[in-house]
Amino acid sequence: MQKVKNQKLISFYSQIETINGKSNNLGSYELFFGDYKKMFDAPKEYEKVTLDDIKRVAKTYLKKSNRTVGIMSPEIED
Repeated sequence: MQKVKNQKLISFYSQIETINGKSNNLGSYELFFGDYKKMFDAPKEYEKVTLDDIKRVAKTYLKKSNRTVGIMSPEIED
């Protein structure tokens, strides 16, 4: 679990190394979380996640009734 948290933190900090990354993250946090300031608390929030949290979310959302199945077939030319 700690390895995944470390990878998420590395990804987060890598994203904000550039001005483009900073602006993209600020916009994303404002749009998806309603406040760009939440970006500054993100590293602390990642640390709070527990294995039980992941199991609870997986049980809630990763179930047969929530899935979407796509079937790919080759295009047939006439």
